[in-house]
Amino acid sequence: MRGCIAVVDTEEEFDWSKPYSRQATTVRHMRHIGTLQSVYDLFGVRPVYVVDYPIASQQEGWGPLRGFLEAGRASIGAHLHPWVTPPYEEELSRRNSYHGNLPRHLEQAKLVNLTQRIREKFGFQPTVFKAGRYGVGPNTFSLLADLRYRVDLSLMPPMDFSDEDGPDFSRMSCHPFRDEETGLLVLPGTGSFYGWWPGELRSMYRWATTSWRAKLHAMAFFLRSRALLAISLRPEVSSLREMILVTRSLLARGHRLFILSPHSPSVMPGCTPHVRTQQDLQALLARLNGYFKYFFHQLQGQPWTPDDAAAYWSSQPQRQARAL
Repeated sequence: MRGCIAVVDTEEEFDWSKPYSRQATTVRHMRHIGTLQSVYDLFGVRPVYVVDYPIASQQEGWGPLRGFLEAGRASIGAHLHPWVTPPYEEELSRRNSYHGNLPRHLEQAKLVNLTQRIREKFGFQPTVFKAGRYGVGPNTFSLLADLRYRVDLSLMPPMDFSDEDGPDFSRMSCHPFRDEETGLLVLPGTGSFYGWWPGELRSMYRWATTSWRAKLHAMAFFLRSRALLAISLRPEVSSLREMILVTRSLLARGHRLFILSPHSPSVMPGCTPHVRTQQDLQALLARLNGYFKYFFHQLQGQPWTPDDAAAYWSSQPQRQARAL
């Protein structure tokens, strides 16, 4: 069985190049979210929109999504951007943009407020979570379990955000697993190292991305020559060819679950660095369309939701967990 889950990081518009601001909460792009949904509808995909506090707090944000939800075209999860989620007690900084770095009581309070707001606007208890900026920390899973979340989508192998005081996923596999302490089903994002470099790719990538070696342009060489790439199913930063390459590579290694995840503001040119023009938007939609054609038609894969993955997991013996 081969399943593809579509996740949309559904969030406010903000300038990714500027310092974090509590005032950057507009969600005008949600007027155009149907452009993205139409691609999913074409392939029978029921995406999970993981929504943050500004989306869940403004009718312009949650209104279109509730329509998709009620029509059975989508599901809703939670997505935490701490800098725009009350209470506002922490200093605004790059480190604190990863909510797993916050004190436990503050991370808990923000998760509680986000969960309550989603419950108010959508009429149900969310059970699927994805951390903003992939920013899980030592307390995140236990806090999610306390709030009755069942599935986490936060991990993003093989990325390493430790240079920004964020989490390091470079040593992790994207195989699903059950967190032993909380029972939370963890479905990591889909990504892997890929390239012609003859050695062990993971170790070489870590060697090449240490700060002083990066300054010597080691990674520039790897990227230009395609000797070593870190590729993920993020259609805003990966080409269709790259996404197909990493899918084939992971399939050969026994992976059966693939998670594709764009950001909602990309539906309006100028709201993310990845989509500046209408041509950029059309290219993004074409990559999504092309990947779904490849996965569902050529690979005979199936569209999944996080609930489908949880049901599949529950039906499998524990010894088969890593073959999901």
